[in-house]
Amino acid sequence: MKKLFTLCLVVMTMLPAFAKDYTDQLEVIVNGQSAVQEATISVTKQDDGRYTLSLNNFMLQADEGPMGIGNIVLTDIEGVEADGKTTIKINKDIVIQEGSGPSVPFWMGPMLGPVPINTVAELRGDKLYVVIDIDMMSSLQQIIKVVFGNGGYQLPNSGFESFHDDGSKGVEPVAWHSFKSATGKQAGMASILGNGVNKSDDTRPGSKGKSSAVVNSGAFSLFNVVANGTMTTGRLNAGSTTAADKSNHAFLDMSKTDVDANGDPFYTVLNARPDSIAVWVKFTQGKANSDHPYATISAIITDGTYYQDPEDKTYTNKVAEARNIKIETVGGNWQRLSMPFVYFRNMAEPKAILVTASTNADPGEGSDGDKLYLDDISLIYNHALYSLTIKGQKVELQEGVTEYTLDVDGDISEDDIVATSNGMGSTIEKKIEKEDSKTVVTVVALSNDLKSSTTAKVTINNSTGIQRPMVPVAGGEELYDVDGKRVKETKAGRIYIKKDANGYTRKVIRQ
Repeated sequence: MKKLFTLCLVVMTMLPAFAKDYTDQLEVIVNGQSAVQEATISVTKQDDGRYTLSLNNFMLQADEGPMGIGNIVLTDIEGVEADGKTTIKINKDIVIQEGSGPSVPFWMGPMLGPVPINTVAELRGDKLYVVIDIDMMSSLQQIIKVVFGNGGYQLPNSGFESFHDDGSKGVEPVAWHSFKSATGKQAGMASILGNGVNKSDDTRPGSKGKSSAVVNSGAFSLFNVVANGTMTTGRLNAGSTTAADKSNHAFLDMSKTDVDANGDPFYTVLNARPDSIAVWVKFTQGKANSDHPYATISAIITDGTYYQDPEDKTYTNKVAEARNIKIETVGGNWQRLSMPFVYFRNMAEPKAILVTASTNADPGEGSDGDKLYLDDISLIYNHALYSLTIKGQKVELQEGVTEYTLDVDGDISEDDIVATSNGMGSTIEKKIEKEDSKTVVTVVALSNDLKSSTTAKVTINNSTGIQRPMVPVAGGEELYDVDGKRVKETKAGRIYIKKDANGYTRKVIRQ
């Protein structure tokens, strides 16, 4: 296992960057087991526009101490620029060379031999995102996945492991905000409510993390009013002492340059179209309230321009939304919730996401002491193949099946292959290969976050004649060449097969 973690960390480091070092979170998943650490990847753009990806003297921290891996260098890799990003794809075997650090007595890289990798990397401004798949099943019975950076596909600090001083004798989860950083006419009053959110060591079942976030309600003792505890990836606005007033809301606006006490903006970038959002929650009420028993969470994808939740008007800049306004206490136990996104039929492009959680679905109707715990929130990207036809013939897709056969007349082009996926933002990749007398069509549905895919490999039995049964046809005759291809025109001296309206066939020679 340690060798494999070493291997995938090594491979990961060889990915993109313009003569620049990128430092970010690195997740290594080996047969479903995940480990996270910080890592640095370098990328150089060559004079010819291609890229060199390199990592020198790579070290892996293991239980027994540092392990030397070696130098990884890839050159002359093509990048494709589109939609404000540069995409680099790598699919080849690499050999990790011996490093040069004098303090390392042994470099493991050379003994690993050729390492097969399939990698996609994206450069967006000063951010690098890398996904690497390493299939070592044949040699080590391991499937390895390496993910570097965020890429604007997930919420930062999604496991609520990182907190910072909010500047007002409290804490906030990194990239999340509550009362202490609120704006609005009543911001000072709102800060009296307390921290709004705290760090908790109560984590969801099966978690390998050490903390979660807990959102707390608060009471204005002077006004005998309870304010729902609220936490958001945007910023809270406290505009009124009347709880239901729409001036009390969460909002985002990517044109704003304000930052929190940790230096983070009051918005979260999103560069994709997720299909759902999942989160672990635990809800308890300070005082049971059967009339208002629910907590709530919402996620709104926007084009990055101003948006607030709850809305004060009709907003046309929404891309999609997901809500759960009926989070129950279920005995005060942890529960995993999944909420599908509903997409709007407009031209808005995803640029940001506003996620907001509150201790009660009804403004001002909770009780002092209500608590909503959140842990391991994630955006889900579907990637299953939903349908596949080749030259109009349907491939009967089955779950868990990747290889199919199909009889199709004539040559096949990419335009003859029509495939759809159940992923809102997934992409379809097609490849056609000739193998002896057969054609092999490979179709891959790739999830919008580049992490997962579904593959269908279809072997086509190339036609050597008319394979479909002859049946009567309405009106006129049909003409085929000797390979079974239907034709409209004939050439002198060639043999053709003619089928009449009654389904009868005969050979003819064009004079």
